[in-house]
Amino acid sequence: MIYGRLTVIADDGARLGRARAVLCQCECGNKKLFIIGNLRYGASRSCGCGNPPIPDQVGERYGRLLVTHDDGYLSDDGHRHVMASCDCGATEKRYRLGRLRDGTTRSCGCLVIEGHTRHGMKGTKLYRAWQGMRTRCTTSYQARTPSYLGVTHCAEWATFEGFIAHPPPGIFVAGESVLGRIGDVGDYSPTNARWITKSENSREASTRYFVGDIAAFDIALSNSIGQSTFYDRLRRGWSVHDAATTPIGTKRAV
Repeated sequence: MIYGRLTVIADDGARLGRARAVLCQCECGNKKLFIIGNLRYGASRSCGCGNPPIPDQVGERYGRLLVTHDDGYLSDDGHRHVMASCDCGATEKRYRLGRLRDGTTRSCGCLVIEGHTRHGMKGTKLYRAWQGMRTRCTTSYQARTPSYLGVTHCAEWATFEGFIAHPPPGIFVAGESVLGRIGDVGDYSPTNARWITKSENSREASTRYFVGDIAAFDIALSNSIGQSTFYDRLRRGWSVHDAATTPIGTKRAV
């Protein structure tokens, strides 16, 4: 098998960490192990010879980390590492360069600790509700959920502290409240979002579906048809009427 400049020359069950790996030879002559998944999905196309060289990183800053030494060190799985010191004064250590360059690693870990101790609410249901809102505003989530395409949040809600300082209207009840947008349209902000119950949110999100003049989701509830069943039926091509009125366990009339 050939992947870009790489040709698989041996597959004897080798592993890099927990991942299956194969021995490849690059067109430049180098031989090394590559994770088979990275080959199949195009993440690895050469031994590195086909990539422009990354210049010496000494003096480069990534978040709180300052690169102090770059000797070209490669880990067992082929990733380049550099030595860096953190502004918090933690002991200098090696960091994976790729994770520094793409922003995944921005400190020795002190930012995560500070984020937890600053407001003391990380992991709470309120914090997870804010995280969920932020997730729904990401391109990766919107690619899977087209109904959220283009939805974003106000600048104040970019941080949890800002979310607390500029809260949405309503009362948050753990396990019962969700952050819903008014009319299920527009962006997330204190003027266009509020705390509502899960059933209210489902009903509002379904206002584009009607059977006659009645919201289809209200009909579904009256027939003991839950939210997940109702929307699953729509995804499978059922009409709005059938999805809302066909009793569970009954075959749909064709």
